[in-house]
Amino acid sequence: MRLGNDLYEVTVTEIPDSTFASEHTQGFDDIFLPETVSVDHPLKALAIEATGRDSTWKVCPIGDCLCFIHDYAYLEGDQLIVLQNDTISQIDIRTHQLAVHQKLECFGCCLGMYPCPGGYIVYGEMEIFRIDERFDTVWRVSGADKFVSPDIFPPFKIEDGVIKVYDWDNNYYEFNFDWHCLDERRSE
Repeated sequence: MRLGNDLYEVTVTEIPDSTFASEHTQGFDDIFLPETVSVDHPLKALAIEATGRDSTWKVCPIGDCLCFIHDYAYLEGDQLIVLQNDTISQIDIRTHQLAVHQKLECFGCCLGMYPCPGGYIVYGEMEIFRIDERFDTVWRVSGADKFVSPDIFPPFKIEDGVIKVYDWDNNYYEFNFDWHCLDERRSE
């Protein structure tokens, strides 16, 4: 995944088969293994390289193995926001600090994070929720079934300020960012 703005070019990649003690995590300027991450279960490490005008910084955040490689990181100014399953991190590229690391309350796996006015929409396997810029939950909703589809890809997207999602039974829903239903179609 490549992200960029006027300040930084950022590349985020997954380190395959990584563990906390892995040789794959060598060569980084910093490694972030927050206290909320348990080394007793499988982990996933990300390789983040942030290049600014005068320097390059390589950091390796380690988190839950159930994080996904698409739609999980956003660059806002000098802040990189990263979703690793049920945890969200705010990495300050300028100061090289893990500014915030917070566990999210969610049911099932978190599959993606999408910016919206005043925060983010988090798309999960079993629920969708909105968090504000401080990562506090604004609203959350669960569907009749899983918000994933075996037949339709992608089962979740945001277009023109509208959340469009299919559930496991291929029922289709459209919602605004305040979770007001705009359209609902049941599959036959």
